[in-house]
Amino acid sequence: MHQLEIHVDRILASLQASPQRKLEIRTELLQHLVEAYEEEFARTSDADRACTLALERLGDPAQLRRDLQAGIPFPYLMARSFHRTLLVFALQSIVLLPLLLILTLDPEMKILDESIIANAWSLFRPFLAGQLVIAFNLFFVGLILDWIDVRSLFATHRIARAFLRTFIPFGILLASGSLYSLLAGASWY
Repeated sequence: MHQLEIHVDRILASLQASPQRKLEIRTELLQHLVEAYEEEFARTSDADRACTLALERLGDPAQLRRDLQAGIPFPYLMARSFHRTLLVFALQSIVLLPLLLILTLDPEMKILDESIIANAWSLFRPFLAGQLVIAFNLFFVGLILDWIDVRSLFATHRIARAFLRTFIPFGILLASGSLYSLLAGASWY
């Protein structure tokens, strides 16, 4: 029996899912394997042989892992790392988008030829303000997604109403923050 648990844990080790979903899958796989083991043990009366036959009945572990990964719904994938991903995205947008806009709006690097230390605040102020608006809105989007429990919405097919009520207004706020950042940067030039 311990071999069956080890085999299931190896299958689930690299599966990308939330811990709750992994536990559900682990329970189902173990139940299936134990039933197969008991059937084979009743037929062969040899514990090692029954364990081997039960594992063969389960199939190729790599293929089973791919099938399980393909069967995990999107909300369960997002629940695994939603907060970390949101924080990384907000920080990247605060730092990288102003640099991208500078390189796009000033390809000859005229601004960067001057003393960058002296002009740093005036250079990044409009971009930073817009990105802080975006990061602030992303933070509240994360809180609202937790509050409305996206997984239950996907399960009950009520996502359309919740999408219209929550995501679209925040999308407008995000777009307005980006537009402010672009207009402030363009007016600076």
